[in-house]
Amino acid sequence: MVLADTRWARQPEPHEHTEPHEHTGPDVGAERDEGTRHLSAAAHLSRDFADAALRELLVEPTRPAAPAPGVDTAAVLTEALAARLRTDVVDVLVLVLLGLTFVFALPLSVLWITAALVLSLPKLVRLWRATRERNGTARRVRPVRTAVAFLTVLFSLGPVISTIGTTGGAESLAEDAFEDVTGLVLLALAFMVLLANRLAIAQHVTERFGPLRRGAGRPFDRALLRLAPGLAARIDQRHGTVLRLAPGVSEEDDLVPLLVHRGYNPFVGAGDIHEPWTVAVPLERRSEDRPAGGSLDTATLLDGITSKVTDLRAASLLSPSGRLGALGVDDYVVVSAEGLVDHLRYPASAPYLQRPGVPPYTHVPRSHAHELRDSPLEWSRFYRRFSVETWDRDLVLSVFVHVAMDDSTLYLEWTPCVLRPVSAELKSVDSEPASAWVPVGRALMDLVLLPASTLSRVVRLATRPRPLPPDRGRVDADKYGSLLTLREMAADTEVHSYFQQADIERYTHLLRTRVTLAVSEILRTAGYHTASFDQQVQSVVNNTVNTVTVAEGGTLSGPVLQSGSLTGDVDITG
Repeated sequence: MVLADTRWARQPEPHEHTEPHEHTGPDVGAERDEGTRHLSAAAHLSRDFADAALRELLVEPTRPAAPAPGVDTAAVLTEALAARLRTDVVDVLVLVLLGLTFVFALPLSVLWITAALVLSLPKLVRLWRATRERNGTARRVRPVRTAVAFLTVLFSLGPVISTIGTTGGAESLAEDAFEDVTGLVLLALAFMVLLANRLAIAQHVTERFGPLRRGAGRPFDRALLRLAPGLAARIDQRHGTVLRLAPGVSEEDDLVPLLVHRGYNPFVGAGDIHEPWTVAVPLERRSEDRPAGGSLDTATLLDGITSKVTDLRAASLLSPSGRLGALGVDDYVVVSAEGLVDHLRYPASAPYLQRPGVPPYTHVPRSHAHELRDSPLEWSRFYRRFSVETWDRDLVLSVFVHVAMDDSTLYLEWTPCVLRPVSAELKSVDSEPASAWVPVGRALMDLVLLPASTLSRVVRLATRPRPLPPDRGRVDADKYGSLLTLREMAADTEVHSYFQQADIERYTHLLRTRVTLAVSEILRTAGYHTASFDQQVQSVVNNTVNTVTVAEGGTLSGPVLQSGSLTGDVDITG
């Protein structure tokens, strides 16, 4: 399914390489990650999530997108855009119908508004939401019962209220009858609009993204994407297979992904930083003899670490479900958006951004990455990442390693990151009832509460996701840096079980052990003393508790070593 006609597509920038790509979205029958299914459904169930996704990843034309493990970003953004456009159309239509009801059927609208306000009292709303969350049956029955009671009162009292203040003449009775008929017609039209919206949501969450995914046809609200052709076309241009490369760089070259970030955390897409540590040790040769391993540099050190860590792929008995067999290794060039903007006038920024007003490049040549590996900049660094995807890709541990050295000193930076599971709230699609009467009952409740939701609908229409204001004599770094991925937006604040927390500690300790062992062996082979390095690592281990305890909330805790930490939270156990 092509998202938009090609006549709306932006022409590629110079040196921007594109490949034919047809994005079909998460249709039934294709093997998809559970994360994509849950977030695609959440885009229709949660307005806040859909808006946050569009605001961060789509409406800003120059903002790059970091990789999101376990999620098809283009598919989820397609659903978020379709959901936003559908709700915009629904909001406009029901607000117009509500206004017409107020003009042509004032008594009916007064009764409608009064009933809606009474039913929308905060206490009653909280009780209703609590009932919906506790009992799926109550969720199906209560909206219908409330709506039927409301309509009964409306039909009974409408003619009575409409006759108040009249003389009872034939002309007045005719006018009252016209108001009653007009009001009921407008009420019926509003219900049809709200029912169509609820039926569309039901099709998505039960047929397309439900646990069974029974094979529904093409969603009928996808045609709404034509209301925003530029945004629809941008989904594939930004999140498909497009490569944006600097002049003189070809996709035939060996490329390294470029990650331009904003904010504190540079490892966008990897989750929260978890217990980082650093080591800086002097390098002292054991003798003047030529070392057997030859000269030592950052490339040799990183390659030795990688070789030792990837040996874990064969250690299937060390990991549940053999997850270490798929241990990933890749490189990243991580650039601060503020640093990039501050250095736009200098040649150092040329490998990352062509000019203001266009997105940063997606990749850099490996030759440039190796330059950064050996001589990092303050705002641009090279990292090697080791990653383990566990629990059906719902929990991801990534470790970013950075090394620097000269003839006298070795610096090792170790930064684990944890991407926690998708929150239970955004997995609510798995508990959605499949009854055909559910959307009818919810549409009736929407109709009853429509006057009370007027303000929120108007505010939502007025505060739709928009790009940042145009730059006025300066370049805004927020337009060129990524802050969150879809997967990070959906991540829970805690892991969901003791086993998940134990697995985080398991993989962190296994990788840490391999890295420190590799460094020690490489230094020894190169003819250097390892006592200082071994002592620092042992000091970190000895200053923590080897047997950790489970604290409230499901996290593992123990005494914390403060020195040498990037965040003041170091806990490396042996």
